[in-house]
Amino acid sequence: MFGHHARTAITDIILIAVSITVAVSIALWISNLTLMHTRFEKIEVENQGVERSSSNGEIEVWFKVRNRGPSTVTINMLLINGEPAEHYVDSFNSTGNTFQPFTLESGEEVTYKLIDTDTQDTKGFRSGAMYEFTFHTAKGNNFKSNVKLP
Repeated sequence: MFGHHARTAITDIILIAVSITVAVSIALWISNLTLMHTRFEKIEVENQGVERSSSNGEIEVWFKVRNRGPSTVTINMLLINGEPAEHYVDSFNSTGNTFQPFTLESGEEVTYKLIDTDTQDTKGFRSGAMYEFTFHTAKGNNFKSNVKLP
């Protein structure tokens, strides 16, 4: 029915169509991988206030933490001067004496409060000292704020 040249042309067209389909599929797969792994985290950590209670000597530090990035972020660790925050702080956001991870959706913000109730300064904050607060994310990024205590 078809001559030898017609079969070769049809085979060539099929091979070209399959090659284009495979190339487009691979390009879409690679671009999908790239998008998945290049989503970035952008957190703003702003110190809202520091106060020492005149009645009991407690020190309270407030932060506003905002997620300005395109994806959900989980804060899974809080460090103070490179150490776990539990070495300095007795109460985290009124949830007890251990840090509890929290998640922020894109555009969401929270106010986070730390309280040092150790009025004898045997552990915890020291008046007049500078502290580096690092909010560490589940993806391994660090967002910092420096605070000088009264």
